[in-house]
Amino acid sequence: MADRPPPGPFELVVCIASSHALGGFPVALRRLGELAVPGGQVLLGEGYWRREPTPEYLDALGGATRDELADYPGLFAAAQDAGLTPIWSCAASDRDWDRYEWTQVLNAERHGGEQLHERAAAARRRLTMPEGRETLGFALALWRRG
Repeated sequence: MADRPPPGPFELVVCIASSHALGGFPVALRRLGELAVPGGQVLLGEGYWRREPTPEYLDALGGATRDELADYPGLFAAAQDAGLTPIWSCAASDRDWDRYEWTQVLNAERHGGEQLHERAAAARRRLTMPEGRETLGFALALWRRG
C-alpha cells in the first residue's frame, strides 16, 4: 500500500469518504486538485455538518472535532479556495443516509469482533440521540480544476 497518491496528473481524481488519508478536509481538496490536469475533474464524497454538532455527538463519533468537516456551503467555499469550480453535486437523502448508517451498524454486530461491536453501539447512540440523525450529511461533488 502506498503512503501517497500516484504522481499524476489525471483527467479524473476520486476520493470517497477518505479525505483523512490526504491530510483531512479541506487540505485534501488542494491535494486532489494538484493531481488533476488543468480542466480535469475532482470527485469528492465528503461528510458535512447539517447542523452544529453537540459535544455528545462528537464524542459518539469517536472523539471527532467540529473543524473536521464544513457545512454544505463550506464544502464549496473550500473547493473554490483550492481553485476548483463546481459542476455537479448530490447530497444523500435521509433515506440514503439511514440505509448506509444502519447497514453499517447491523454488519458490525453480525460480523465484527469486540471493537466493531463497540463501534456499532456508538453509532446506534449517535443515530438515536436528540438531533443525532439530523447532524451529519454526506455529499458527492464534482469540480473542475481551473
